Amino acid sequence: MQEFNIDKYRQFIKTKIIKLYNKKGSLTEEEVINYCSQFIKTVQEFFPDKNQSATRQKLQRIFGNNLLNKPKAVKINNYFLYEYGFIKCNICNNILHKSNFYKQKSYWNGYKHYCKNCQKNTRNLQHNRDYIKKNRGKYNAHSAKYRASKIKATPKWLTNEQLLEIENLYKKAKLLNLEVDHIIPLQGQNVSGLHVPWNLQLLSKKDNTKKGNNIKEEEIYAGEPLICK
Repeated sequence: MQEFNIDKYRQFIKTKIIKLYNKKGSLTEEEVINYCSQFIKTVQEFFPDKNQSATRQKLQRIFGNNLLNKPKAVKINNYFLYEYGFIKCNICNNILHKSNFYKQKSYWNGYKHYCKNCQKNTRNLQHNRDYIKKNRGKYNAHSAKYRASKIKATPKWLTNEQLLEIENLYKKAKLLNLEVDHIIPLQGQNVSGLHVPWNLQLLSKKDNTKKGNNIKEEEIYAGEPLICK
């Protein structure tokens, strides 16, 4: 699968420049390429010290006829990115080849704005929501049991820094669409681990489900606090 190369893309943007101007306050080639090579900031955010309307007009003149087919509401950087063969996913924010997106005729570029993988995850999330809605009592009982085991397994001697480390790991997991796993499970069959930073790791949902509450003997290392059963 073709991967996005920012250096090659910058060269692609350079070929789209028709004319640069030497007047005072004009945009330089580097400024133009830098703006078109990022997909987060708007014109106003990227050029905070410049007049937004004037800057848009300058960009239009710089790229000239290369923007004739650009829909008015579409940003220049997103337009050129698609011409290059790539799309930025609005969910995971990854820049992926257009083959990673399902087609959608109603969208300006003919593709959905979120990748196949994110659509699959969203579908699975909806499936989980539907399951929880139909089995609310069972789900609440399971959640309560897990929360109780986590509280029981959280040592009182943890420092504020260590508690913050745990909190930040959960934030990172949400950002990366991963799950926080206890290396030594809180409710293991033979031994139970503690809810401490060094007993936590990030796993994909698939790997975490596969692991479950099982633990191999070699994964229990010396010095790991355990609750023996």
